[in-house]
Amino acid sequence: MMVIGTQKGRDTKENILRNFGSAHPEGYRKALRLMNLADKFRLPIITLIDTAGLIRVSARRSGTLPRPSP
Repeated sequence: MMVIGTQKGRDTKENILRNFGSAHPEGYRKALRLMNLADKFRLPIITLIDTAGLIRVSARRSGTLPRPSP
């Protein structure tokens, strides 16, 4: 099994350290190389992506995201 993930920081200092959750060009090349390796050995790939929580709040305010039932 291969796990590939991105992480976004929780504050400005972490966001800068982690490039605001975006991969650098070398990160894309590394991910592609590892995905090709997993394909060669027929390994499953799990991707973990840390997204911003504010998207859900703004979507809820605009009415595009339903509220969970209690």
